[in-house]
Amino acid sequence: MIPVVAADLRVVTKDAQLAPYQPYLPTTARVAGAADIDLAIVVPSLAERRATVRGSAGLARLDVRDRERTVMRIERAQAGGKNARKPENPRLERVAALRQE
Repeated sequence: MIPVVAADLRVVTKDAQLAPYQPYLPTTARVAGAADIDLAIVVPSLAERRATVRGSAGLARLDVRDRERTVMRIERAQAGGKNARKPENPRLERVAALRQE
């Protein structure tokens, strides 16, 4: 008999720096900035191959650079929604970006 493996957890982080995770990104661009995450994640069973994610995620001071210049800069962006289910299409209720000069 195969044991049932499930998860019901919450992931919260404030101002987590992105640069240390550079080796895990599938790009040669350099990424800097910070992330705020508040997510509730439910995996009813690994055998079902589905998960539900609720909450919000944000980026601050995102700076993406190639070898010579900044190719994208975002001062602040926030995304949130009621529900994102895998493998179905995720849906966000709100996405906002702010640029301060």
